Amino acid sequence: MDFLVIELVQGKTLKELIGGEGLPYREVAGYGVQIASALAAAHSAGIVHWDIKPANIMVTPDNRIKLLDFGIAKLSPAAESNGDTRTQMQQTSPGMAIGTVA
Repeated sequence: MDFLVIELVQGKTLKELIGGEGLPYREVAGYGVQIASALAAAHSAGIVHWDIKPANIMVTPDNRIKLLDFGIAKLSPAAESNGDTRTQMQQTSPGMAIGTVA
């Protein structure tokens, strides 16, 4: 029997928090460190998100970052074959749209 489990993440997206006024420097720096750490964890597992933007970053009530929407994420070819994630993913080409089209 297969199951799909999804975490309920409460909070606001970074897009909502930025609003028209922006954020204080200390918050930006703290969120930036957490975002970089989350991306590093994904990359070390061979996963490339491909759609990082403020609407796909949730800030929980205790100010922890959660990356959302791995719908178009890719597993690197090296990770698929032998677990070595250092091989670069195929790059986009001119005119190629990846992620949310504006």
